Amino acid sequence: MANFTRTQARASNIVRMEKKMNGSTFVGWVFGVTDADGNYTDWLDTDTSDRATKTTIKTAIENHLQTLTKGSAPVVHTFSDITDKGKGETVG
Repeated sequence: MANFTRTQARASNIVRMEKKMNGSTFVGWVFGVTDADGNYTDWLDTDTSDRATKTTIKTAIENHLQTLTKGSAPVVHTFSDITDKGKGETVG
């Protein structure tokens, strides 16, 4: 995946959204999206708050996709908490 236009980013589907915890300490969100061509990418977002709203999370995802550089490696983690903050929805 390379940089997305705003329209492309907003059309991407959120397929993964998990809180990464270290014990009881929030580490970050792991987000995963598929684009219109079915390409999948995921990443660890350590900037977005654990109490972020759905709108804030979608904005963070959109911003990330618009600045994503080609060849970014996927992030693999173990997770402890799954929450519904837009999983299964488009970004826009």
